[in-house]
Amino acid sequence: MSSTDIVSCEKNAKQEMDRLVQQGAMQKIPSWNSRFKKGNNTVFNVICTNDGRWVRVDVTCFNQCAEGFSRIRSKIGALLV
Repeated sequence: MSSTDIVSCEKNAKQEMDRLVQQGAMQKIPSWNSRFKKGNNTVFNVICTNDGRWVRVDVTCFNQCAEGFSRIRSKIGALLV
């Protein structure tokens, strides 16, 4: 996924992540546009570069990652190409 500025990048990435929310694969974290969660122990944080050309999703697991984490990570990778 490529865009021309950070605002467009964040908007596009959020739309793609919202697809996974609609499919029930993860949930939004209230008050954070760029953070999503799976269960109570896995957090996905969407980050775009300042020029908007690249996006990455950092994953933080508390104790053990949620079940199905790697499957969701693969879906995110496919959406944000």
